[in-house]
Amino acid sequence: MVSYLLVAAVAGCVAFAATLVWVDSKMARPLPPLLRGISPKGSSTEFAERLATRFVLGSPESVLIHELWLNDFQPETGLDATQRKASFMRGGMFITVCRHKAAVEWSADDGRLTAISGTYFVTCL
Repeated sequence: MVSYLLVAAVAGCVAFAATLVWVDSKMARPLPPLLRGISPKGSSTEFAERLATRFVLGSPESVLIHELWLNDFQPETGLDATQRKASFMRGGMFITVCRHKAAVEWSADDGRLTAISGTYFVTCL
């Protein structure tokens, strides 16, 4: 009798977890355009190349900041910092299988980019 209850409890937990994962996959927002299409393997290299191509040195810092804001990146430093940073994180909390973490670091002089780099990691259970 106890073993039947245990089997039923385990089956119920598995079914509940599977339902949560399914619902999460249906309700999950797509990655922002800045990260979309980057392969999980070598993701940091590809992301850094994408940043360097889209935001060339000497271009307006305001364009980068606006794009990061549109892509759900959150500032980690103030604009008065010498090295500025914004980051993005999605998933990997309760029921999402993969966690996406990205960060952009840059510096600017007189409103123009003088350096830019980025990291992007995807970790899955």
